[in-house]
Amino acid sequence: MKKSYMINIMVVFSFSIAGIIIAKGSPLIFWDFPSFIFTPLFAIILILGHYTPGEIIDAFKSAGKESRSEVELKRALLFFNTFHKLVIISGIFAFMLGNVLIISLSPSEEFNRIFGKFMAISFLTIVYALFIVLTITVPFQSALKKKLIK
Repeated sequence: MKKSYMINIMVVFSFSIAGIIIAKGSPLIFWDFPSFIFTPLFAIILILGHYTPGEIIDAFKSAGKESRSEVELKRALLFFNTFHKLVIISGIFAFMLGNVLIISLSPSEEFNRIFGKFMAISFLTIVYALFIVLTITVPFQSALKKKLIK
């Protein structure tokens, strides 16, 4: 993993915020606690069913500069592959739950009032999942695969 990784994440995050502001939106609309619970938090809880906190820390360290055995690199790669899948599935699961909530309100007066909010929450679960995949799982998977090739 390159030292510039954290800088790259901050640049991507900054450009995302800038894009939202340029489009006359508010970055605060992208923070939603229920979406946060359903996507990253569910994935973290589920991954803790497979890996101990120590194994998770080792997986992140394996992608770094430290020299690791091939077995340790493969174990770390398996962690990131599993986490990748759990994040995506958690996002899709939460998206579907949000849509069920929307459908359960239809047709009603309340439906018209909160449809947009529920749709935003549903889509934010997918946005959170994609952001985690974009900034964590794919870069770490790539770094580990590069080490395995050498």
